[in-house]
Amino acid sequence: LTTNLFGDEGKGLVSLFVFNVSLVVMITGFIGGPTLVYLIPRYNNKHLISLSYLWAIVGTLLGGFVLYSLDLINYSWLILLLISAVLQAFASANMMVLIGKEKIKTHNIITISQVVLLLIALLVFYFLVGLKDPISYIYAYLTASAGHLLLSAYFTVVAISKNNPTASVNLKETFTLGFYNQLGNVIQLLNYRFSYYIIKNQANLGTAAVGVYSTGIQIGEALWVISRSISLVQYSFISNSDNQEKSKQLTIDLIKLNFVAVLVGIIPFILIPESMYIMIFGADFGEVKTVLIYLSVGIVSNAVSSGFSHYFAGIGKPQINTIGSSIGLVFTVLLCVTLIPVYGIIGACIASSIAYTAACLFQFGYFLKTESVSLAQFKFTKSDFIRITNPKK
Repeated sequence: LTTNLFGDEGKGLVSLFVFNVSLVVMITGFIGGPTLVYLIPRYNNKHLISLSYLWAIVGTLLGGFVLYSLDLINYSWLILLLISAVLQAFASANMMVLIGKEKIKTHNIITISQVVLLLIALLVFYFLVGLKDPISYIYAYLTASAGHLLLSAYFTVVAISKNNPTASVNLKETFTLGFYNQLGNVIQLLNYRFSYYIIKNQANLGTAAVGVYSTGIQIGEALWVISRSISLVQYSFISNSDNQEKSKQLTIDLIKLNFVAVLVGIIPFILIPESMYIMIFGADFGEVKTVLIYLSVGIVSNAVSSGFSHYFAGIGKPQINTIGSSIGLVFTVLLCVTLIPVYGIIGACIASSIAYTAACLFQFGYFLKTESVSLAQFKFTKSDFIRITNPKK
């Protein structure tokens, strides 16, 4: 919808705005954030949420200041960006609580509701209000963020009213785990989006090229919904389990499932003719197919990596993910700076695929070495499909 309404230039502006919001929200997750999933079964939920909300405000202001200082944002949208970020930060904390409580269906319903609200709000601002430029998306995004917060807050209040641990919050553990976990997420986000800044600042590319490239990236991320959804359930289970052997076996099974599901999912997008992408996204977006071809290896690698990431986070070792993401970021920065000026957005795709694969290989090697797991356990067998389809057996 955004590609057809705004074209490649407008799509690029929208992508950069959403990226900047995401980066600020990542900073707010240094206390709490995804680590709440691990902490919720162990400490007083109300204390954890209060601490997360307080830091969300501080983190939003800090993140906004950093972006402003580095001249990475559209100044006319700064206030809208900060408001959207703090709403998303509050809602994100609520959603992590729901996962920690293993309320996966509720989490998914709220997530879908946010997308539906964003779609409706965008149509209203663009067609009824008459805002015919990317600002209509920004207002819609802000509206959806507010709705997301209200809905998630209601279900969070209901969830924490039951089985709320009485143990006081361990601030040191909260900060340490939150720091390592979220640092890894921030680094990973930069792996995904650092190329936007490099592309934007190339004289022969600019914001329009960001629009085309980000469309291909978002298709890849749509496929990651499969692996992230699988890993979300894995993370929730492992965080609440004290059976490490069962957690390891579950991780191996789900990594295999991630690999097959995303590999099968990417094939049709590679086979679809370029004309189909132009018909769907608009005349500016024929190159999206080429983007996906060069990103395909990285898309599959990242799906596998998701299974390892949620395992290490679930057992309280998020620093492993941080190291893996850091390795990926080194490749991302070096290759983007080297390849994008020469090969344009194709260079960005190659850089991303290599970076995602490098991070995945590190996690894979560490898992084999430290968890007493053999390479043979990752071979596909008939019993794998029995366990996946009938987990109780």
